[in-house]
Amino acid sequence: MPRKSAPPENGSAPAAARRPARGKSADARAEVRRREILDAAFDVFAEHGFTQAKLDDVARRAGIAKGTIYLYFPDKETLFVELLRAAAQPVLGGLKALAASPDLPVEDVLRRVHTIFVEEILNTRRKHLLRLLIQEGPRFPAVTEFYYGEIVRNGLATITSLARRGVQTGELADDALVRFPQLVMAPLLMSIIWDALFEDKHHLDVDGMLAAFRTLLVPPSGAEAPDRQEA
Repeated sequence: MPRKSAPPENGSAPAAARRPARGKSADARAEVRRREILDAAFDVFAEHGFTQAKLDDVARRAGIAKGTIYLYFPDKETLFVELLRAAAQPVLGGLKALAASPDLPVEDVLRRVHTIFVEEILNTRRKHLLRLLIQEGPRFPAVTEFYYGEIVRNGLATITSLARRGVQTGELADDALVRFPQLVMAPLLMSIIWDALFEDKHHLDVDGMLAAFRTLLVPPSGAEAPDRQEA
């Protein structure tokens, strides 16, 4: 009488039931390829600008056929949008997390957000993406619409909420930051422009500038607000 095979030890499933593991491996390889395409696209955009960059160049840099790119990204704009999303996430995510801490002073939130921006954007090659967005964004409405809808609008809403809290606690002398939340990002964008155009002529102490700027927005504890003269 033929001998029956012993059941799998430790309840392990037969090979046919373990196929999802191979699926996970395929997903991991796909993610690696996706990352390689994005890295290559970043290099091509940084060298040639968004308008002049070609998917042929991206494919050549990634060492793949051009058609492979379309398996992951439908067009050049989507590639750029994904790079922008990844670059903005550390700053936007950090801002939201810090602003959600009710006991964290407004000045601390701003200081930490500014630090994240300097470390994650200004001091890395990600700054090239913001330069390209500023330079070429107006010609590509889909890109600017994405950046405003997912990044800028969310950031402004978070800053506005933080500023309202600062007014209520007395940390902010008035509601200027509530009305103009763009003030928080203004010196950061200026630092990107300065770095591109003038840094080789005159070094900008970005950390010192940001510290001075925060003092203007949030006067040190105990400092009196400047007198306002009515027109």
